[in-house]
Amino acid sequence: MDLVQETFEEEEASVILQTPINSLNSKDKLIWHGTKNGYFSVKSAYHMEKAKEMEGRGQASTSKTFKENMTKALNDSELQEFVMVARQLWLRRNSIIFKNKFLPPNCLLREASLRLQLLKEDEDKIQTQKEGQQTKNSAEKWQSPPANWFKVNWDEAIDKTKCMIGIGIVLRDEKGQIISTMRHKKMQLPDPLLTESYGALVAIQFTKDLGLTQIELEGDSLQVTKALQEENEAWSSSSMFIVETRIWLKTFSMWHVSHVRRNGNNIAHLLAKGSLSIFDV
Repeated sequence: MDLVQETFEEEEASVILQTPINSLNSKDKLIWHGTKNGYFSVKSAYHMEKAKEMEGRGQASTSKTFKENMTKALNDSELQEFVMVARQLWLRRNSIIFKNKFLPPNCLLREASLRLQLLKEDEDKIQTQKEGQQTKNSAEKWQSPPANWFKVNWDEAIDKTKCMIGIGIVLRDEKGQIISTMRHKKMQLPDPLLTESYGALVAIQFTKDLGLTQIELEGDSLQVTKALQEENEAWSSSSMFIVETRIWLKTFSMWHVSHVRRNGNNIAHLLAKGSLSIFDV
């Protein structure tokens, strides 16, 4: 950390130190951000090229024509991203004019990315509610683990202004009694999915340090719990934490991953929020 701060400017060093690193020393891989699964497709490249062409023209058009062109050139995901970036550009412009406050371009893109991820999380939650039934391995309230098992719940919290993340962890036995808790704060890119994935890793390492052998890992992020239950590797920035968490899970004699709604994960959520207020010693 000292070497980074001595070598780079303060703003550059801050961005570098926020970058998460895989402790497994796995090889770097290229992820295509034009698709949701991270894999390249000719269709996505075509849409991106069309978007660049439209941007290069810079010609005026009616709102109807513009909307039609955008709908044809971009898919739903890309259109959402365009709208979010355009909104952040507008807010950045207002900030300069009315508040005389300049926001760097990287902050604009980072904020747009975070808002898109939060929107995706909200859409997932709304979708599960519309289904009229609970998703598999999910519950409305916290439920006790089987006899001689322990359940570890985790949750995340982020502070976008300080680029800090917080992890809250609570461990309970079959009677629902709290055995141990943990609060963890770290400087890292405040991306919700990335932080939830990192939180799962911290939770499982915390449980392993306590010497437990039969555990149930439970969180309220449907994306992360599903990813941990599957063997397929997701090509995203959070996949490195998912892969490492799976490796740790396999060191237990028996384990299980489950999803719970937010109201069944309150203690972990409060611990996560409280971790952001921890003073550095």
